[in-house]
Amino acid sequence: ACILIIYFKNQYCSISLVVTIGFGVIVTIGFGVIVTIGFGVIVTIGFVVIVTIVVTIGFGVIVTIGVTIGFVVIVTIVVTIGFGVIVTIGFVLIVTIGFVVIVTIVVTIGFGVIVTIGFGSGVSYIRVHSPEEDEESDDKQELKH
Repeated sequence: ACILIIYFKNQYCSISLVVTIGFGVIVTIGFGVIVTIGFGVIVTIGFVVIVTIVVTIGFGVIVTIGVTIGFVVIVTIVVTIGFGVIVTIGFVLIVTIGFVVIVTIVVTIGFGVIVTIGFGSGVSYIRVHSPEEDEESDDKQELKH
């Protein structure tokens, strides 16, 4: 999949825009780590505000809309096979660390909506790296907030 990563930061906020063409759009505002591997393995760690919109059209339409605020660790694995056949390992695997409340509604037949809402405190640092950087070296950027 073609992946476009745009990163912006000033003293107030950081915005990471990850666009996976043909698979979905992920917008992350706040402080955290985004790792996108293959066809949609997404790992987010840190204090973040995440707005995720994923639309896949095929034999059925699955729309995933998620908003997460707080100090969380989210691992989402989505595998797309053929024309719209979607296999989501564990449907949505969510691991939370800290004071977080998560409400998840999952419907996976036909039209589906996944809503994840979390609130909590976070951390004051951010590590940002891309899959390309992962392949080249293990060095990560650390930005102090």
